[in-house]
Amino acid sequence: MIYRILILVLISFSFSDVNDLILTELYDQRTSWEKYDDYNDNTVVYTGYGYNDNMMFIKIEREIEFKKEDLFKVIKDIESYNLVLTNKNIFSDLVTIDEDVIYAHQLITNVIPLVRNRQYIFKMYSYNENRIDWTLVDSENKIMEGYLGKNVHNLYYGAGSWHLNSDNVLSYRMYIDDEARLPNTFIKKIRINSALDVFNDVLNYIDKKEN
Repeated sequence: MIYRILILVLISFSFSDVNDLILTELYDQRTSWEKYDDYNDNTVVYTGYGYNDNMMFIKIEREIEFKKEDLFKVIKDIESYNLVLTNKNIFSDLVTIDEDVIYAHQLITNVIPLVRNRQYIFKMYSYNENRIDWTLVDSENKIMEGYLGKNVHNLYYGAGSWHLNSDNVLSYRMYIDDEARLPNTFIKKIRINSALDVFNDVLNYIDKKEN
């Protein structure tokens, strides 16, 4: 899958460089986006491809009525993720905060049949006042100490971003290589549904807090 393809890239790039490249391509005008589906709540899901046709990006958009401050507060509040996310197969915990960078750990259990549990640590930070980015950290990062050597598969390739534009349209873009060796049609649906669940969970959580 993408792991083998990225071997050539890794000759000249580090893990973090690859993830930064993914993040850049999520906003690159040359990245091709195709509508995947429309939903009754005015949510639109797109799939896209950048320099590598084997890397399927996901973009979810919806016009919202929430204040940016309330939205970004929930996104950055890692300690509340276990309440925000309705998928109880995902366990989140805050690792540390280094100045303005948040480091968080997520363990994903039994989301994909016959696939070993996955985990990763991501760093999250404000790109600007309207956008929050995150990237997975690599195995050489000291922050991974204590998480290696367990009976769980570690993921290192992935990045994502939350962006709220001037029209109050929220965009969530992401890519994670889960390294699942399953048919593309099957795994594509799981990846899109997982991203859509996170997107909806965040907005539903804010809605419940305000009403």
